[in-house]
Amino acid sequence: QRRVHGISDQVFAVVYVIIMTLIVETKALTTTIFLTRICLKNVEGTFFAIVNGLLLIAVFLATELGAFLLFIFGVTEQNFDNYAYITLVRKTYALVVFYFMSVSYTHLTLPTIYSV
Repeated sequence: QRRVHGISDQVFAVVYVIIMTLIVETKALTTTIFLTRICLKNVEGTFFAIVNGLLLIAVFLATELGAFLLFIFGVTEQNFDNYAYITLVRKTYALVVFYFMSVSYTHLTLPTIYSV
């Protein structure tokens, strides 16, 4: 579709990365603002550093787990035969996580430690 309109693969990749980076950073900013409002006063920077460190570890582990799943299912640059199974595992995992999040947080109310 994009080649019909004269958009090259390189331009598409660059624009895609820029747009996705903006979306991810916007989502991270809203989470950061929420977390700084519920944490104690004068420790927002430390809390932000700890949260970002944990997020970087999580991204690293997710990348390695994804590579491991690709290896286990035999998906390579030329062989996409089992890619549907990896997609099924990914979606099932997300549903399981959402289920346990909804079960464990239905009765929880956040205390107001620091309010604006």
